Amino acid sequence: MKTGYSKLDEMINDLGNAKLFIIAGRPTLGKTTLALSIAKNVAVDQCIPTLYFSLEVPKRILIDRLVSNLHELESEKIRNKTYNEKEREIYETGVYQIKNSPLHIDDTPSFSISAFISKVRQMVSDYGTKLVIVDYLQLMEHEGESYFNKELTAIAHSMREVAIDLNITIIVCAMLPITGEY
Repeated sequence: MKTGYSKLDEMINDLGNAKLFIIAGRPTLGKTTLALSIAKNVAVDQCIPTLYFSLEVPKRILIDRLVSNLHELESEKIRNKTYNEKEREIYETGVYQIKNSPLHIDDTPSFSISAFISKVRQMVSDYGTKLVIVDYLQLMEHEGESYFNKELTAIAHSMREVAIDLNITIIVCAMLPITGEY
C-alpha cells in the first residue's frame, strides 16, 4: 500500500501490514487532511479496503472533502452548493466514485477501544479491510484508568496489538497540546 506521497512512502517503507502510524500535530495543521488524502489514495486509487473512523467530522463533510480532493473542485463551492452545472456533474461523479470504492467511513462521535476492536475485526472479516484510520485518538474512550496520558498509551498499545493480530495497518491522528497541557 502506498500513501500517495512518494517521499513519505520512502521514509516509512510504504504502509505495509501489521504497522501502527501516528500522525501527531497541533490543532489545524492538516492531520485530518493528510489522513483523508491517504484514505482516498489507498481506497479509491488503489482499490484497497479502508476503514476511516471520524470521531469529529461528519461523514457528509468528509465525502465533500474527498470529492474536492479527487476532482480539484473548490471546497467552498461544494460546501455552499454554488457550483455550475458542469461542476455539479463532476461533484456527483466524485460522490459516486467514493461511494463505490472500498472506503468505509464510520462517523460515530465517540466509542471505546473494545468497540473499535470489534468493528475492525468485523470489517477485516467482512470486507478484507487492510487500512484503518482513526481521526482522532483523544476522542476515543478507554475503560479503566483515568489518567489521560496513560489512557492514550493504553489505546495506542491496543491498536498496535490489533494491527499485528489482523495483519493490517492502522493510522491514528493525535493532537499535540498547544502549551503545557496534560
